[in-house]
Amino acid sequence: MPWPPAGPPLPAPFLCLAPLAGFSTPAFRQLARRYGCDVTVSEMVSANGFHHGNTRTRNFFCLHHEPGPVGVQLFGTDPDQLLEAAQFAVSSGAAFVDLNCGCPVRKIISGGSGAALLKQPDQILRLVSFLAPRLPVPLTVKTRIGWDAGHPLFPDFVVALQEAGAAALALHGRFATQMYRGEADWSVIAATVARAAIPVMGNGDLTTPALAKQRWRDSGCAGLMIGRGALGHPWIFGQVRAALAGTEFLEPSLAERLAVMLEHARLERSLIPAPPERIVLVALRAALSRYLAGFPGSRELRMRMNRVESLAGLENLITPAAG
Repeated sequence: MPWPPAGPPLPAPFLCLAPLAGFSTPAFRQLARRYGCDVTVSEMVSANGFHHGNTRTRNFFCLHHEPGPVGVQLFGTDPDQLLEAAQFAVSSGAAFVDLNCGCPVRKIISGGSGAALLKQPDQILRLVSFLAPRLPVPLTVKTRIGWDAGHPLFPDFVVALQEAGAAALALHGRFATQMYRGEADWSVIAATVARAAIPVMGNGDLTTPALAKQRWRDSGCAGLMIGRGALGHPWIFGQVRAALAGTEFLEPSLAERLAVMLEHARLERSLIPAPPERIVLVALRAALSRYLAGFPGSRELRMRMNRVESLAGLENLITPAAG
């Protein structure tokens, strides 16, 4: 099934929020869209966890009728479990399903999932060819350029992926063994775009609007997938869109940052099935602290924020700081 999913045409390039574990929640996806993000993806979901009825895993399928294309990213190695989870994702409103073949975190690769699949590319192709024809929505793949420098997969592997049925590819320009060290190699992404008959989303080090614009021009990507550059900074999508149009989008002030941070917390509390506020705020600590990066006194404010156990307490802490 071709990309993009059914709906209005996407701009060129389209902007996508990466599936970030612990960060790409419904609340953060909603904020990203407000600032111009075109496509969003859930946090990665364990197909095995879904199969065994893990309650927290099922919460990742809460898409809240989000506007525009929203997908669910799955990881796993069992084709039947992946299909079961993918079908549930579609029934939950997913416009596409994404297969994670690039997460380099140890607990993921130790089970043979994520970036571990880069060591057995034939398994990636078997999973894609099994899933793609059985789904009524596009199947996409997110991965890296290879396991290590001695075993590069791209650009050539994109041909096999599209022949297996992948509708689009999100490619991070590092090897799995690099984790997030060094720089993403966008020359490999550009070479992959040149070989591909399917849309390619470039990913890696898109931390400023100017850099995103340059990477798009150099690579010809259909889309730009922004991950860590959006953390505590959801307005980066508006800044990138402005840069692409040759206009200006000013960096928000500390007061504006704190207002968005509070809204993030409120949205998180309203959209997620109701755990106590304290639990919500504990889960949000890493995300909320990102909004404070680079401002004087941010370390002390973060420490005080980490002791807050209610939204009212967070508001009382932040309101004077915003003034």
